[in-house]
Amino acid sequence: MSDEALREAYQALLRSRTPESRDACPSPDDLRAVVLREGDEASRLERLDHVMRCAACQPEFELLRSAATAARHSARFDWRPLAVAATIALAVGLTFAMQRRSVTGAAVERGAGSGPRLEFPVGSVRAADARRLVWHPVPSAMGYDVEVTTPQGEVRLATTTTDTTQALPSLTAGEELRWWVRARLLEGDQASEVARVIVLP
Repeated sequence: MSDEALREAYQALLRSRTPESRDACPSPDDLRAVVLREGDEASRLERLDHVMRCAACQPEFELLRSAATAARHSARFDWRPLAVAATIALAVGLTFAMQRRSVTGAAVERGAGSGPRLEFPVGSVRAADARRLVWHPVPSAMGYDVEVTTPQGEVRLATTTTDTTQALPSLTAGEELRWWVRARLLEGDQASEVARVIVLP
């Protein structure tokens, strides 16, 4: 199968992750509980697994996760406005998903910290330096799935490797990318968090 056919097949897989109905999606409060690690672990893992596979839930989860990070610096943070914002984002995300066939909102926390730890590139990097992705190995991993996307969900790279590095396609100064790695293990996959990269001249 050619690289172009593989890319098309992978894009089709990503599109299939966008549900036609949001009935089975977690509520904003459920997503908040996942972000704050509240409630029983089994429920949190089940909802996190849904978010990892649901393109419609990913933007709302990222919104909540970003707000939680900011809230660590304020003891008086109130979740009620955030719940309202998340509800609005749900409606906007569903409308956007219906208007576009490509997956949106790829920059989300895909793992709970047990997956591969991403090393480089992270943050702002020069195009000349960002030649390879590098991450720490996961013991007993049989291989790694690697994905690089734009903030709009366009897949720039999707591959599988047994190494802990992966060559990057040529980057353009000014572009922004997201990348993550999933380790394949006998007892179940472990996904990393998503790294954001801004390419400098």
